[in-house]
Amino acid sequence: MIFYQYQYILFDLDGTLTDPKEGITKCVRHALKSFGIVEEDLDKLEPFIGPPLKDSFREFYRLTDEEADRAVEIYRERFSTVGLYENKVYNGIPELLAKLRAEGRHLAVASSKPTVFVEKILNYFSIREYFEVVVGSELDGRRVRKEEVVQEALDRLYHGGAPDREHTIMVGDRCFDIEGAEALGLCSVGVQYGYARGNELQDAGATYIAANVKQLGKILLDTKEKTHKAQIPKEQAAERKPKAGEGKNPASEGLAPQLAGQKEGAQRNTFSPVMKIMRLVLPVCIYYVIAAVFIMVGKSLIDLAKYGINAETFIWFREHQNMVDVTLNGLGMVVGFLCIRRVFLQEVFWGGQDIHIRTGRVYRLWIGREGKACIERIRMMVPVVLIAITSSIFLNLLMGRMGIVQMSETYTETATAQYSVPVWLGLILYGIVSPVAEEAIFRGILYNRMKSYYSRVIGIILTSLLFGFYHMNLVQAIYGTLMGFLIVVCYEWAGCFSAAIWCHAAANVAVYLLSNSRVMQTMLDSPMSIVIFGALVVLVVVYMYLYSKNRGTESGS
Repeated sequence: MIFYQYQYILFDLDGTLTDPKEGITKCVRHALKSFGIVEEDLDKLEPFIGPPLKDSFREFYRLTDEEADRAVEIYRERFSTVGLYENKVYNGIPELLAKLRAEGRHLAVASSKPTVFVEKILNYFSIREYFEVVVGSELDGRRVRKEEVVQEALDRLYHGGAPDREHTIMVGDRCFDIEGAEALGLCSVGVQYGYARGNELQDAGATYIAANVKQLGKILLDTKEKTHKAQIPKEQAAERKPKAGEGKNPASEGLAPQLAGQKEGAQRNTFSPVMKIMRLVLPVCIYYVIAAVFIMVGKSLIDLAKYGINAETFIWFREHQNMVDVTLNGLGMVVGFLCIRRVFLQEVFWGGQDIHIRTGRVYRLWIGREGKACIERIRMMVPVVLIAITSSIFLNLLMGRMGIVQMSETYTETATAQYSVPVWLGLILYGIVSPVAEEAIFRGILYNRMKSYYSRVIGIILTSLLFGFYHMNLVQAIYGTLMGFLIVVCYEWAGCFSAAIWCHAAANVAVYLLSNSRVMQTMLDSPMSIVIFGALVVLVVVYMYLYSKNRGTESGS
């Protein structure tokens, strides 16, 4: 019989403090889908909760090291924006943490999840204040093993000194937590309300077993004698409902049915090169064909209507032909976007899964769902808007001074038509309609699929070139390619799709307003304008770099 008074308590996160099943399994499903592996039963993906993701992708789906790295990258893209918040705190955990802190216990989180995500989740659920130390893995692949995470947490808890192992305990729900604690000579509590299977915790050598949060509190708070290597009482074990697939080998029972019974190294069902190209081309074709058909039909109807209206209206249409054409183009974009909106929302917000479009749900995911994280997103939009404005003006001034603008008659005609509309209509078309529709197709669908099938670099290069080519004239092709590159970089830097729209909209509005008021021509007459805006671009880039570096430092602390 041993008397313990644990002053230093390390907690795992997933399956111990919070129930992350929905977010993790949906993000895993999203990553697997990019390899052509379809798994609709989320229960079969529960084994991904706890161990390092890369190991799980390799073990359960026979992915190579390179493929597993890519799968983790795709997983994190959805997890960082949506999956992170598909989570909930177990009942009784906040109260237990508050009681432990009130008694002067030193608490830490030691999770295999990247530190940046751990911090966001703890802050989101307002339990970060209870922990002196928060340690996770690193996004670059460092410190992923549980014993490494626990060791780092001990170093920080004890400020680099030797830990008092007799009065320190690790709490977790998987064998990895128990084994990580045992490797460093710590006692451990295995919580059965998490995602352990069968006798996993007992077999791993857990010092104590807690069937629920109430039992966990009794173990951590009770100063009376505790039985070493305690087991769940029979009556409590009978009450606990078995989890789906409990006690079975997930690799053989089928995390995905198509893998069951296959030998190691067998070929997976992946998208063929032709299928990948089809999935890239089809949404674009749907968007442009429907938009083009709408514009053609609209123009035909207007031409027919001219002969059935009075002379004054006919003359008005003839004098404002450019404005009518630009307006029809904008409406065509809206119609095209509405036709691909479902695919767009799936790619950006739902990780490829089937959805039902509801305005309130879209709003929560796009803007309001992330709670406190929205403040950080708003802060990040400021440099995005600044880099868009300064870069777009700088490029226009530079291309104007170099004489590139005069090299395309098509551009001159296009620009004349664009500036023929009233300012209020121009702001709607170029500040809202164009950014939303074009970003949905180029960054929302094309870029997200390209980086999923190939790589981020290929996605950036190809979508930037396609965005330039889409404008169908030399001047806008050069400008569009460079701005397309900037938009996708801002998208990646901010980690949210709204950054792409803000960047696109800010650039369009800045150039439209300046050109419409002839201010651009005045700045073109002064070579110093190019130098000034070039310097401003550099300053904003430096600020974004320092901001990103500082954010990464805070996340890793």
